[in-house]
Amino acid sequence: MNLRCNVQQDPFVSCARCQKQGLKCVIEPNFKRIGKRTRNAEMEREMEQLRNRLAMYEGRANHMPMVNTPQQQQQQQQMTDNTSFVPGTVKVDEDDAFLQTQHQQVAATSLLDLRSGSPMMHSLDSLRLPPAQVTELFAEYFDKYHRFLPFLDPLRQPEEVLTKDNKLLFWAIISVGARHYKRDPGLLSRLKDPLTDLIWKTIKGQTNHHVVKALCLLCYWPLPQHRTVMDPTFVLCGVMMQVAIQIGLHQPTHPQDFSRTKVRLQKEDIQDRLRTWAVCNIVAQT
Repeated sequence: MNLRCNVQQDPFVSCARCQKQGLKCVIEPNFKRIGKRTRNAEMEREMEQLRNRLAMYEGRANHMPMVNTPQQQQQQQQMTDNTSFVPGTVKVDEDDAFLQTQHQQVAATSLLDLRSGSPMMHSLDSLRLPPAQVTELFAEYFDKYHRFLPFLDPLRQPEEVLTKDNKLLFWAIISVGARHYKRDPGLLSRLKDPLTDLIWKTIKGQTNHHVVKALCLLCYWPLPQHRTVMDPTFVLCGVMMQVAIQIGLHQPTHPQDFSRTKVRLQKEDIQDRLRTWAVCNIVAQT
């Protein structure tokens, strides 16, 4: 029986496919119909729990020696059994300790891989960056470049920009930060082709004002080109202004007039849209 089977379980009525082909309709004992949304929601919850537990485990590992040998594990267990609980002390919970084996860490990594490709790396086609390097590049941007277009929130974490704002904005910030990145001088060159593909893919899809922010950065600090005639900056600048007007940035308090879906903005959202529209005009004039 598959998920598209229209069998009726109680009272039992064979599915249309089995009736048409003269087959015996059988429901497996372990079958349970689960929709895609339910499965995805459960996966999201499980991955979030694993992230929290992994973070707690890594935090503890930085301050406590790892228990590697069976003898050390036995000694630790004896100490735990012989020590009475004192109010105010911290007791290690079983849920906190379940990631201490290698197999369980691999299982957690596999689940996280289903969503982001790798929990330890940020990928754009074949380009892969570890979180520590991403943090450095964001710091590089806000330290050296943000002052020229001060319209992004320096307190916003890279993961928030990637998951809550827009993927193109995340990589645009990295591209600007990589312009004079001494630890990896060739990063910007390697980033050029996959980021260019991402630009056009993003423009073809559903856009928001965070996409406009990314285009502002990419027009103000263009990707390197071998020849001036191949520079797409003027085209991107026109696209930037067109997208901005299509989503109503030129009327930041009335986004509903430019959207088919319900739009609810708070005061800080309106201010963010207003700043983005101002920067759009500055970049276009420049």
